[in-house]
Amino acid sequence: MILFYLTPFFLFVTYLIYTRVVCFYISKSFYSNQGILIPQGAIPVLGHLPRFRELMSKASHKRTPWLMLMNEEHKDKIPGIHVIFHSFTPTLHINDPEILNELFVIKNKYFDKHPRFRNALFPLLGDTLTLLPSNENWKNKRKVVSTVFYKDKLSQMIPIVISTVSKSLMTWKNEYALTGKDFIVNE
Repeated sequence: MILFYLTPFFLFVTYLIYTRVVCFYISKSFYSNQGILIPQGAIPVLGHLPRFRELMSKASHKRTPWLMLMNEEHKDKIPGIHVIFHSFTPTLHINDPEILNELFVIKNKYFDKHPRFRNALFPLLGDTLTLLPSNENWKNKRKVVSTVFYKDKLSQMIPIVISTVSKSLMTWKNEYALTGKDFIVNE
């Protein structure tokens, strides 16, 4: 009879061990076998969080903990790809411009935006091309807009952008900075 009452507890403990410990080692092995760097100090359930806390307590300045961790291990240059464990969840960090170009430009249709990214930026950007899912609508809009962003056209626009920004800054300076009037961004 006692076994009947303990079965849900054992199932829950088994679930926790599998999802928090076994999956941690599976993820760690997966990335290591591909040659992706994982900084030392990751432990099951907590990941790199104890290491982050230790680094943050030593730091006299405010920097992101993962950057401090990478600087501690690789003083010369932060690797192009590495994995940080935030608790038991692996996060792939990509710092290599060539890989980022391939992901965001060449193979963008296979690389959807994370919902957190969309939720964070939607109030600022709205339903724009930047936040659209990679579907037919996105593909058509991107095709129309992409001709504007060729390197030669962008370099020709630099003087126009500089003069427009200068005019806007002078207007804002005269209208808001010198008068002390409130500046409302979304108007």
